[in-house]
Amino acid sequence: MERLLRLKEIEEIYSITAMTIRRWEKRGLIKTVRTPGGQRRVPESEIRRVLGLVDFPESSDEKSEKCISRSQ
Repeated sequence: MERLLRLKEIEEIYSITAMTIRRWEKRGLIKTVRTPGGQRRVPESEIRRVLGLVDFPESSDEKSEKCISRSQ
């Protein structure tokens, strides 16, 4: 049976915040499982899959540098 991770475990292992996991779930990027008590669990394979697919946004500094270099 596949390992189901708690949000706290994901934070500790992968350094991904619980808020990020919730956002990914809401956007349909990952599938989660709910316990009978309503707690969210994430299959470890989903985390590994999304880490290979998600494009992390650029920081605002990187965007500014690109805009400046394009205008010169």
